[in-house]
Amino acid sequence: MDKELELARQKIDLVMARDAIASQTRWIEEGDDTNTENETCPACYTHVSRPHKLEVRSGCFHRICFTCIRDCVSSQLARGDTVLCPYPGCENELVLEDCRGIVDDDALNLIIHRKKEKAIPVLDRVFCPKPSCNFLMSDCDLLATDTRQKKSVERTCVECGLCFCKKCHVPWHYKKTCDEFKKSQAYLTSDAALFESLVKTQGWIKCPQCATVVQKNGGCQRISCRHCNHKFCYACGAACTRKKMSCNCSPQD
Repeated sequence: MDKELELARQKIDLVMARDAIASQTRWIEEGDDTNTENETCPACYTHVSRPHKLEVRSGCFHRICFTCIRDCVSSQLARGDTVLCPYPGCENELVLEDCRGIVDDDALNLIIHRKKEKAIPVLDRVFCPKPSCNFLMSDCDLLATDTRQKKSVERTCVECGLCFCKKCHVPWHYKKTCDEFKKSQAYLTSDAALFESLVKTQGWIKCPQCATVVQKNGGCQRISCRHCNHKFCYACGAACTRKKMSCNCSPQD
């Protein structure tokens, strides 16, 4: 019975999607010898010919013009996000086949990389501290490939080969604990120490869940980490539950 209901719902969704597509179609004014069929892009409302529109294949069936697809891929990848259908309010993720032939190879490779990033649980994410690399890895995968590191915070970047400390986020400090290294001149003059000083000076806060530095540009104290989506109070770090603050801090800045 449940399968029959599900099939019925899928048929209804398909009919509605087809009706939505048909409602976008219009013919050019009478008298045009080309007799070209145009459609209105639901994202930008521009009239384009059918060959210049894409039907999203991830299930929503929205027909979007190539220009909107390119703009959407460019802006969302620049923000570090995965790429969603440009139709307003749609949460369907574009697949590679949707973008192939519309965006360049660099964008396609970045889409693949974003999908891999999204598949790594937030608490397992490890970034290479080398500025020119900053490669994202899964800590579980790193430990699986190097058993000697299981009782240590030493890690090796699989992209550039840098040996670094997962806890300090600096190149590996041989024969020194993290606390010992943070008192050394090598650390005090490092980029990591300068950044930590900047964080304290500017009054920024680290996400309690993933330790990503978060900067609030205004609004209330309830904030959402862009990296892991953890919601917390910017003043004290307490987690927010059911869209409400769990602490006694004033909701206003």
